[in-house]
Parts: sequence; structure tokens; C-alpha cells
Amino acid sequence: METKICKILVVDDEPDVGVILKHNLSLRNFNVTAASSGEEALRYLAKEEFDLVVLDIILHGTSGHAVARIIKKTHPKTKIIVITAYPDEANQLNYNLKLDGCLIKPAGIEEIYNKILSLN
Repeated sequence: METKICKILVVDDEPDVGVILKHNLSLRNFNVTAASSGEEALRYLAKEEFDLVVLDIILHGTSGHAVARIIKKTHPKTKIIVITAYPDEANQLNYNLKLDGCLIKPAGIEEIYNKILSLN
């Protein structure tokens, strides 16, 4: 039986987005950590296991592409949902890495929440 998603890492270089997602998903009983860069996300992933990473593709420094590739190699059971304003780019990344979901910006909290529920 597959483990239910309860521990989530949100990665977005817009601090307000991370704070809003963390707050709203925490209200829905998820344990949420927010990272504002790819580097910060990788530091968290080196110390902790997450059930799901909600990942913006365009990040300053280490890109969302690179973070997704590293997660797939080092944490193969961790699910990944990407959020991007560039659907073609997301489709290519999904094709290459077999992601668990892709949402197009602006994705609302309900859409994100429903996508997470669909993975459980």
C-alpha cells in the first residue's frame, strides 16, 4: 500500500507564494516546509524525507529542472508536482522525468490541493 502524502516541500522563489502555500496547506493538515531557492530545497532534501515536492520551474540559481532531476535520482519515491507559466517546458520535463503532476500558473490553492489529493 502506498504512503499517503503528509510531508510537503514547497519550492518557489517568490516568498509570498511559499508563505501562502505553506499556510493554506498546513490548515489542511499537511506538514509543509517552504524553500525559496533550488539550493535551499536541496539542503532540506539532504536532511529530511518528503512525500511530495511542489516545485516552481523557474528559480534563481539552481533551476527547477535541475532540482527535479536530483530528486528523481536521490529520492525516487518522492512525488513531484511542478508549477509553471510555461506549459511546453513542463510537458518536456514531464516527458523526460515522469513527474506526478503539472499545474499552470496562476494555479489557485484549490487546484493545488485537489492535485495533491489525487496523488493519495
